[in-house]
Amino acid sequence: MRKPLLPALACVIPMMLTAGCAATASGTPDMPATPANHCPDTAGWQAYIDAMPRVIDGSAPAQSNRRLIVTGEADLPDGASARLLMGPTDRMQPPGQRFTLDIVDGGNAPRLDSGPRKGWAMVRAVKEDALPAYSSVIISCGDEVIATIDEISTVY
Repeated sequence: MRKPLLPALACVIPMMLTAGCAATASGTPDMPATPANHCPDTAGWQAYIDAMPRVIDGSAPAQSNRRLIVTGEADLPDGASARLLMGPTDRMQPPGQRFTLDIVDGGNAPRLDSGPRKGWAMVRAVKEDALPAYSSVIISCGDEVIATIDEISTVY
């Protein structure tokens, strides 16, 4: 006996539409709010895999002790802060990891106090349980790629 297709699609389509959203602690999607024409100037993007052994909460070491750490600097207006939202990992071997730079009103991001970009905000993201290697880290803002990091070293 054939089952009707419409009830199955009614369940599958909402799941497909929300598959790219990450839920926050409140259960609402954590979506970037920055349109492409409001993206700040950025510089100094770096990424590395931290494979140093570490202990979490005084217990045994975590099963995967690798973390992907991404840092950069953004020229933010006063009263704004920036965050890097983790995006998908592609299927290349080794894979690439995507992040989205999101600018939000409020907050007071830490600022650089010296050097050529004095006053710029520091931006940082940490991906726990990182893979052993990445081919690249791609950072977008709005609809445009603002940085591609191809050299990702591992620190032991």
